[in-house]
Amino acid sequence: MVLEHGEDATLESYSLSLETSPAPTACVAGDDYCAMGCDNTNDADCVPICGNTVVEATELCDGNCPTLADCDDVDVCTVDSFTGDASDCDVQCQNAPITVCVGDDGCCAPGCDNTNDSDCTPVCGNSVVEATELCDGDCPTLADCDDVDACTADGLTGDASDCDAQCQNTPITACVDGDGCCAPSCDITNDNDCAAVCGNSVVDGPESCDDGNTADGDGCSATCTVETGWICADGGASGCCRDEDDDGSCDNTDPDPDPDPDSGSSGCNCRSGGGDSPASSLPILLLALLVLGLVSSRYRRHGRLGPLHAAHATVWYDGVIGDER
Repeated sequence: MVLEHGEDATLESYSLSLETSPAPTACVAGDDYCAMGCDNTNDADCVPICGNTVVEATELCDGNCPTLADCDDVDVCTVDSFTGDASDCDVQCQNAPITVCVGDDGCCAPGCDNTNDSDCTPVCGNSVVEATELCDGDCPTLADCDDVDACTADGLTGDASDCDAQCQNTPITACVDGDGCCAPSCDITNDNDCAAVCGNSVVDGPESCDDGNTADGDGCSATCTVETGWICADGGASGCCRDEDDDGSCDNTDPDPDPDPDSGSSGCNCRSGGGDSPASSLPILLLALLVLGLVSSRYRRHGRLGPLHAAHATVWYDGVIGDER
């Protein structure tokens, strides 16, 4: 309706004009009209509507909002969750990285290793000795295996690249000359690396005897030398004997039947291991006891000692031999 000159427009006539005017159909911003089929994504005059399945303006989702299951990013080292609500079209997944070293959560977080997180696999080369590793970054070389012990054979097993290098120091047990080691059970007679040991019953090096002890006064001194007036013919293994007359033989084997009368000795003066042999005095003791017994027995029978008949060489032996006249 077009107003003629001089005519006043009335409300009724204006309303009729609006009813008969065609509505805009194009999605055009700035015409203050949101045409049918338009939305905020193609017509700024349209207001965002949650639920129209179109993500508009500040919406994060609309009709396709994620659930918690949808937020699983298949990464064991993130904590999966979501924020917002589907009714507000603002649902959003959250996948927060795990940074704490915790065992059995399935994640070996950055900076963690097998020593503080059981989910981490041992890694040779990370300078951390883990699980079955013997070394890592500090693996020994053969030179490091020298234990400064001449009686061990120093070796190396494994490899640094496998983190299983390990020193081996095997004890030496063989008696070998010139290896610098006097192994257990060896001595100077079968290993020149051994020093003489006084008191081991073996005549070693500078020793002239070794009777198995380090005592003086038994023929072989505390320093394993033959003492003056003694003979240790076999090195003292079976004892030493006296040789006070210095004739090179034991006194009890000297051919002289008359030993020194002032010594009170019977001529046997052997020692074995530092003491007088009791066997050398036994015959004398038995003879003395026998004579004493005979005399005592005869005296009891007659009250006196019987006469010695020189002419008949008769001696009373308790009625066993001789004449009792």
